[in-house]
Amino acid sequence: MFRFVGGVSLGCVLASVFGGGLLEPVILQAKWPHHPVTDSVALGFLIGIFFAPFVRAYARAKEIYAAKIGEEAPSFRGLGRVTAVLTCFVTLAVLWLLDMRWISLLAE
Repeated sequence: MFRFVGGVSLGCVLASVFGGGLLEPVILQAKWPHHPVTDSVALGFLIGIFFAPFVRAYARAKEIYAAKIGEEAPSFRGLGRVTAVLTCFVTLAVLWLLDMRWISLLAE
């Protein structure tokens, strides 16, 4: 599930970078460096860890079903890339709906 969790984090980072957050300064608050990239990684990791058991259950069910009907086990090599692209689009849509340019975990 490393590919899935990494893909979610990468998708969140890409969405923040596309919003222009890469050029923002680093803000130290509560001993944590807040920057759109670090905040995106942290939020993406938490979201990925939350959804990882569901993705693992789906992958295991696909493997069991393939073994039951006598087919080859499915490959999940592209899971991280697909997850990153989908997460980037969903994150950009959510940021647009919230009228934000990038992910920020600062308490305001």
